[in-house]
Amino acid sequence: MSKCSGCGVVLQDENQEMLGFTRNMERGLCERCFRLRHYGEYKSVSLDNVDYEKIIKRIHPDNLVLYVTDILSLDLSFLDTFSKVLLVITKRDIMPKSLVDAKIRSYFLKKYDNLVDVCIVSSLRNYQMDLLYKEILTYFDGKKVYLVGDTNSGKSTLINQFIHNYLESDTLVTTSMYPSTTLNEVEIDFSDFTLVDTPGLLHKGSLMNILDSAELKRISPKKEIRPKSCQVEGHGSILIGSYVRMDYEVKEKSSFIVYVSNEVNVRFCNYEKNTYFDYPTYCYSVCLGEDIVIPGLGFIKFRGEFKITLHLISGVEARVRESFI
Repeated sequence: MSKCSGCGVVLQDENQEMLGFTRNMERGLCERCFRLRHYGEYKSVSLDNVDYEKIIKRIHPDNLVLYVTDILSLDLSFLDTFSKVLLVITKRDIMPKSLVDAKIRSYFLKKYDNLVDVCIVSSLRNYQMDLLYKEILTYFDGKKVYLVGDTNSGKSTLINQFIHNYLESDTLVTTSMYPSTTLNEVEIDFSDFTLVDTPGLLHKGSLMNILDSAELKRISPKKEIRPKSCQVEGHGSILIGSYVRMDYEVKEKSSFIVYVSNEVNVRFCNYEKNTYFDYPTYCYSVCLGEDIVIPGLGFIKFRGEFKITLHLISGVEARVRESFI
């Protein structure tokens, strides 16, 4: 069976409504990948994490797993599933240069016992890609190396940079900001190992699954983020684009910092007469050294003890984590 070189789905030329349809079997791309790659047209598909978990179960405990997560969301929900993990934190270029990579690396190595190492990269800038390749050669067991992680984590962009750097090939996997771009396993043979890309884990609580293409472009950072620092006391409210309203209460003067795309406006609004965004509400107590993450959008770092009420679009699920910065 021939597979689409872009998303890994089995190719077929009989039914336009089924996955894998292509008008030209020799092209090696399904129609969905062809339209997305050449015309920017995205066709959604209905996959769930059952498909993902079937592939994960085939990974042997001895296989090296590159667990890929982007530096803005840092979702490690499935990290404990694997025995031998090289954590790859992508999109380093979108975070301030003042961040110290070594401190981030040390933080995660102390926190997770199944990590062989942590590599912080930027595929678009080719930053630390040679180091990542050397790390793979150091830790893999001579078999396949699996690339896993959440959707839109930068897995496919990373593979394409690897292909550009280490293969004489014009074959590329399909990349986009949209969920479920990769639909099945995609294998790429390098001289030293076989890299297997897997479908991205779908997070039902992410904005990525809700917004249209124009909004997705707005919330996806394209260059270094300029964090928005807010000095506050008492109580008040801020709006993060048209996606989140955050009401806060703090006993003494303190601050928080918002890390989102520069295209997303962050502004204060009237707390007493607050009618903005009548979304479902969620309450949190956060303290110094904790973040609130809004999946798909970014995170808020707190420098004090706050009582927080978030008003989120239905279906979005925020979470509190220990800050890695």
